[in-house]
Amino acid sequence: MFGIVIVRGINNTRAAQECAERLAQAASDVTTSLGDADLATHPAIAPWRDAYRTFGVKPSKYRSSIESLLRSARSGSVRSVNPLVDLYNSISLRHMLPCGGEDLRRIHGDIRLTRANGTEEFVPLGSEQAQPRRLARSSTETTRA
Repeated sequence: MFGIVIVRGINNTRAAQECAERLAQAASDVTTSLGDADLATHPAIAPWRDAYRTFGVKPSKYRSSIESLLRSARSGSVRSVNPLVDLYNSISLRHMLPCGGEDLRRIHGDIRLTRANGTEEFVPLGSEQAQPRRLARSSTETTRA
């Protein structure tokens, strides 16, 4: 099951400090609630790891977004990106669910969630290196910033 929220006409620079503070608080709260729990077997992470195995991906090498975010929170390395990213990362941490966002101005055509064919480019935030994808959000045409 998934949900989609579309936001239009937003200024993604306003309330940056407040959003960053919400993110920091969510990271602190989830770190406290997780304690020393093994993330790999945690009920919020284990199904994602199982799904990755089903797709033929080693989940300890290519982690789901929520596992990566929880690990970053636990290590104290969650960083503010911009208000919208900070808000959906806060939601991800509070509910231990993956959230993401796309700039719809850069997407043309229909968006689909499909199995990746191996040609999709994905570079995680803060990384310089592309990673393979097994699931992909795709559109007829995407332009890059």
